[in-house]
Amino acid sequence: MIREENIRLIFGLKIKQLRQMKGWSLLELSKISGLSPSYLNEIEKGKKYPKANKIVSLAEVFNVTYDDLVSLKLAGPLAPMSDLLRSNIITDLPLNIFGFDLGKMVESLHNSPAKVGAFVSTIVEIARNYEKQKERFYFAALRSYQEVHNNYFQEMEEGCDYFVKKFDIDPHQAFSYERAISILTERYDYNVEEYSLEEYPELKSNRYVRIPGKEKDILLLNPKLSTNQRLFVVGRELAFNILKVKKRANISMLVEVNSFDHILNNFLASYCAAAVLINRDRLQEDLDALFDNVKWNGQQFLNMLSKYQVSPDVLMHRMTGLIPKFMGIKDLIFLRYQHDLQKDRFELTKELYLGNTTNPAMNQPWQHYCRRFNGMSLLNEIVQTQVTDGPRKPIVAVQIIQHLSTDEEYFCITVARDLLPTPNLNSSVTIGFKISPQFRKKVKFWNDPSIVRTVVNTTCEACHIMDCKERVAEPEEVLKRQNSLEVKEALDKLQQEYI
Repeated sequence: MIREENIRLIFGLKIKQLRQMKGWSLLELSKISGLSPSYLNEIEKGKKYPKANKIVSLAEVFNVTYDDLVSLKLAGPLAPMSDLLRSNIITDLPLNIFGFDLGKMVESLHNSPAKVGAFVSTIVEIARNYEKQKERFYFAALRSYQEVHNNYFQEMEEGCDYFVKKFDIDPHQAFSYERAISILTERYDYNVEEYSLEEYPELKSNRYVRIPGKEKDILLLNPKLSTNQRLFVVGRELAFNILKVKKRANISMLVEVNSFDHILNNFLASYCAAAVLINRDRLQEDLDALFDNVKWNGQQFLNMLSKYQVSPDVLMHRMTGLIPKFMGIKDLIFLRYQHDLQKDRFELTKELYLGNTTNPAMNQPWQHYCRRFNGMSLLNEIVQTQVTDGPRKPIVAVQIIQHLSTDEEYFCITVARDLLPTPNLNSSVTIGFKISPQFRKKVKFWNDPSIVRTVVNTTCEACHIMDCKERVAEPEEVLKRQNSLEVKEALDKLQQEYI
């Protein structure tokens, strides 16, 4: 459904277009219509929508029908803006969080209709494919939102500080699952139970189901969840209540994304849960101790997972927000790959690029990601151990990567693990630090000689290292570009023969 403010903007555009076609000023239109210049100005800016009797008067002034005036279609160079304002791309995205003022775009459209209209047409073209790729569009918007804020949200941090103080939680001790459950059940009137996997095998990969009730909400947990997973689910549920969120998903599985608000609120709840579980001052102390080592200590890093009772995803995502803010290391990447063992398919499921960083991964879902990168190689390694040992603890590795197409180097920490309770699914998470003077100053083990340096690329299809032992697919894109160059050279040679 089109928003009320967008209806006002379309009507205002139409009035201004008709007035300019007549060659009238606002003052002249005021004298003819009997409406004040200030009121007409508010209409044209989309701030006011006149009552029916005034619309009738304006229709008579412009010699158009009432229906034409209130329709949601615009003519000429304004037509693209009408399409944009009526599209879901505008309805669903809360543009205010990006500081985007639609009203100012409308004003620009009048000043330079051809140029702005062409830009709007481009957005409309994207919007036409919007429904087909809605989820990806939403997550791309969320990623941009996180990158703009360097993945640190002061208001959320202050809210978490208030929560910790309100419930007398010791920030220097681990926040226990039992304490989280007691707050959720006693203060927020929840019943927490488990659902039956025998009765609902379709929900084996799902982590929770929330059932809103008149008196009490019910939170049903997957019985296969670990204590850490249960803690994070309950922590998110507390965050939803503290934030007073209404637009949210009631299951963990991404069955259907109804709006961007669902995605954004889901992220904010996860952010708050992580902020409570991983106190920023404690984490800074632990990172200072880790970075003060002359040699890389993988076990020391893994110990933080146990200390905070969180997954590698939660810990490393928290690091991306705190390290630039408090340690001055500004340029970071965060990448998460998943490996579906049944389909033997690898997918880049999350990515963040903070500061002045390039994109060393690039989401190419139908290509084969570079196997030289630890984010991929550890997924193969953990499969080999699972065959003999069954489910196992996370494994960690570090490497220094240099992207083939740039001179930039990144120090990467990667953790791989299985994604139980989801069967046949493994995940690797990487946090990468651009090797800058500030990074070298802060992290003493950056030049540990035991750490392997590796040249990596995005995908096999785009890589021109022909003798790569890790290659799993032909360099189709490279060969295609090479063929184009050969065709061009042949044409140039042919043309020279006739000059």
